Amino acid sequence: MVETLRADLAGSAILTDFDGTLAEIVVDPDDATPLPGVVETLESLARRTHTVAVVSGRPLAFLTAHFGGEVTLSGLYGLESRRDGKIVRPPEAERWRSVISDTVEHARADLPGDVLVEAKGLAVTLHYRSVPQRRAAIERWADDWARRTGLARAEARCSVELNPPLDVDKGTVVAAFAAAPGVRHAFYMGDDRADLAAFRALQRLEADGIASHTVAVRGTETPAEVLAAADRIVDGPSEALGLLRALLSGV
Repeated sequence: MVETLRADLAGSAILTDFDGTLAEIVVDPDDATPLPGVVETLESLARRTHTVAVVSGRPLAFLTAHFGGEVTLSGLYGLESRRDGKIVRPPEAERWRSVISDTVEHARADLPGDVLVEAKGLAVTLHYRSVPQRRAAIERWADDWARRTGLARAEARCSVELNPPLDVDKGTVVAAFAAAPGVRHAFYMGDDRADLAAFRALQRLEADGIASHTVAVRGTETPAEVLAAADRIVDGPSEALGLLRALLSGV
């Protein structure tokens, strides 16, 4: 995999998740930071490849605080993005902003005070990593609220997400990057269920002559189906960073 990509960096799209892939998992999502060396490595790759992008469920504001302009960013599973300095949000997503704001307010009022309600502007995540005993209550509340509002409910690592009900996910985002003119190899690395859509999207593009390279980053919370779906497995963000650095070896 490394040798193949390194031989054609100019024709490669290097795409990666953030949490659990470029950063260690932490209890408070605001405390997450890229491993030392991640930003510099991605920026170096961005100068040599077709595209380098971080594709995450994080809000764009969080990602832009960590990554310079050379790295393309896709936040909230594609609901907002930054490329070449331009920020884009689909108008149909913006129409759900007031519903999300109302959801955050009600979640904080209805759920126990030790549940972390993460407001993301166009989405909300309800975390139970530090309070696993609240999982059932959070899931019941999210199911009911999704029925009442029309928001889409999704399972994430130790959390439940409520998002606008649009046909946008990591798969659609990654497919768009990988299908761009000039891309011959598409690499994606991730560690959670949302990354399965990205793996599948790349595998479908092989019929169009785009070589796919998928990597699962193994951690204590990585679902077994993610590990089974990838071409290669690395252990934790440190090995993920090592794999990215290896793409630059000898360049």
